[in-house]
Amino acid sequence: MTLGKTVDHAGETSIASALLSRVIAGAGLLLLAFTWRLWTPQTVYPQVPLFRWAGHAPAALEWLGFGLMVAGLCCALVASHDSRVGQAGLITFAVATAGMVLADQHRLQPWAYQLSVAAVVLVFAPGSRGVTLLRILTIALYFHSAVSKLDFSFLETNGQQLVAGLLEPMGLSTKFWSAEMRRAMAAILPVGELLVAIGLAVPRLRRWGLYGSITMHVLLLVALGPWGMNHKPGVLIWNVYFISQNWLLFHTLRRERWTKHGERKWVDGLVAAVVLLPLLEPLDRFDHWPSWAVYTAHPAVVRVYVDEQHRDGLTESVHAHVGPHNPFSRWRPVSIERWSLDALDVPIYPQDRFQLGVAIALTEADGSGDGIRVVLDGRANRWTGKRSRRELVGRKELLREAERFWLNALPPQQCAQD
Repeated sequence: MTLGKTVDHAGETSIASALLSRVIAGAGLLLLAFTWRLWTPQTVYPQVPLFRWAGHAPAALEWLGFGLMVAGLCCALVASHDSRVGQAGLITFAVATAGMVLADQHRLQPWAYQLSVAAVVLVFAPGSRGVTLLRILTIALYFHSAVSKLDFSFLETNGQQLVAGLLEPMGLSTKFWSAEMRRAMAAILPVGELLVAIGLAVPRLRRWGLYGSITMHVLLLVALGPWGMNHKPGVLIWNVYFISQNWLLFHTLRRERWTKHGERKWVDGLVAAVVLLPLLEPLDRFDHWPSWAVYTAHPAVVRVYVDEQHRDGLTESVHAHVGPHNPFSRWRPVSIERWSLDALDVPIYPQDRFQLGVAIALTEADGSGDGIRVVLDGRANRWTGKRSRRELVGRKELLREAERFWLNALPPQQCAQD
C-alpha cells in the first residue's frame, strides 16, 4: 500500500513538473513575442547596462542572447522535461536572460526574473523538492508584493486606479465616493493578496489560498485588460501564467514529500536569496521589481523636462511624448514612462538610477547637454506619502548624480567614454 502511494505520488509529481516546464516555456515565448524589441539591440529607447563594462558589448551578442532565449524555450516546450534537451533548454534560457539583463537593466522585467529562477529550480531540484521550492517562491512573491502596497501612496494612487479599472467595466464608478471609501477599497487589494499568501502557506487553508489566488488574477485581468485600464499584453499573459502555475503547484500536487535528488544545496541557497533579498527593498538596498514590488507607488520618481529651444534636437521617437507648451515656463515635460510603453511594449524599470540613465541619454541627443532638466522625487514615506525633491539641470549635474549609485546609471554611449 505504501509502495503504491509512493509510486502514485512520484508519477503525479513527474506529470506536474512536465506541465510546469511547458507552461514556463509557453509563457516565456509569448512574452518574448510581445516584448521582442526590448530584447534586441534597439535604438528607439535608451539602454542602461547593469554594469559599466557591459556597455561595451557588441550588438551581435545581444542578438545571440535573444536567439538563445528563444531556442532554449522552444527546446523546453517540445522536449521531455527530464531529458537532456529539455533541461538544457531551460538552463540556456535562464543564463541567456541573465546575460541580456547585464546589457540593459530594463530587461529585468518581473516575469523574466521569475521564469528564469523557476527554470533553474525545475532542472536542479527535480521531483517534489523542486515543487516545494517553487511553492515557497510563489508564497514569498505574494507576501512581498502585498507588503509593498501597504502604504499611503498606494492607497491614494495606484490602488484607487486598480479599483476603478475593476469596477468601470461593470458599469460602476468611484467618482462620487468619499476619499475614505476609495482608500478603504484600495486597501482590500494588498490585504487580500496577503491572505492569499497565508492561505497558500498553511496546508489546511491551501485550497482557499489557491482559489483566492485565481480569483485575484482573474480580477487583475479585468482591471488591467481592454475592459479596464487597457495595459499591454505582457501584463495579461503574466497573470494567466500565474493561474496555470498555481493550479499545478497547489491543486494538481496536493501531497508534499521532500525527496532528495543529489546534493545541490546551492539551489536551496538561490531560493533563500530570492525570498530574503526583498527585505532590503524598504532600505533601498535591493531593486523594486526583484522584490516583487509591482503596481506600487512608493518608488522614487524621475521627472524629465526638455527646454523648448532644444526640443527639435531630440530623436523622432521622443517627440510624441513631449508634453504641451507651457506659456509660463520654457520647460516641457517628457513622459519617459509612456515612451517605454509605446516603444517597447513594457513598463519602465522603476529604479531611479535607470530613469536617470534615460535622462542622461536624452542629453546626448540634445547635443548641448544643457536642454534637459530632471526633478527627482524621492521614495514616498510609508505613512504620509511625502517625498523629498531635488532638481538637476544639464548633463554635468546628471552625471554627478549618477556617481552616487552602486550599480550603473549611464547609457552605453557614456560608458564608452569612461
